[in-house]
Amino acid sequence: MATVDSYREKTFSCPQCGWTGLGKDCVRRELFRDLFEIDCPGCGDKIELISLPLVSEILNTARRLGELDPSGTALFPYNSPSEGAGRFLYDPEQLPNIFEEFIVLTWDCDGQQPKANIFIKHGSRIIWREPCSDKGWERFKEIGEILKEKYGSRLKDLIPTTKAEIDFFGNSRALSSAFAQYRESFKK
Repeated sequence: MATVDSYREKTFSCPQCGWTGLGKDCVRRELFRDLFEIDCPGCGDKIELISLPLVSEILNTARRLGELDPSGTALFPYNSPSEGAGRFLYDPEQLPNIFEEFIVLTWDCDGQQPKANIFIKHGSRIIWREPCSDKGWERFKEIGEILKEKYGSRLKDLIPTTKAEIDFFGNSRALSSAFAQYRESFKK
């Protein structure tokens, strides 16, 4: 069984129709508590179950990265009290449905690293929250691709607040230019 960290770049084959391709090209179907199903984009047959990390694995990683205080409490917030330790967006199914023809989202952040959070907002409604990553710009693109996958051509922009832009780029014009080009991809 593949894991959520590796399945997107793994090659899969469909025994039913013979399709072969990467996991990122498969269709994600049912999301269960500890795994989700990917199906063949050709015939819709189930190809594989993908395992999600266990809370203990998340906590062990957090411990290794120094993101737990001495009592063992996670230093990062949960998206909701029932979600367990530190969730990161990796699947479009984690996002809520938005029933609008044109969707514009805002990327915001609070505080300073390492305790800051990323907020994705639709108007004043927070649709996603996760701990800030030291990958900043790369994480913006990763989340942007997941948002595109969820909302398709209805997603017209992902606008960072001024604070988020400063956190991403500081004074780097080259990075700012690449960022502007990436945002244009939402408008196509």
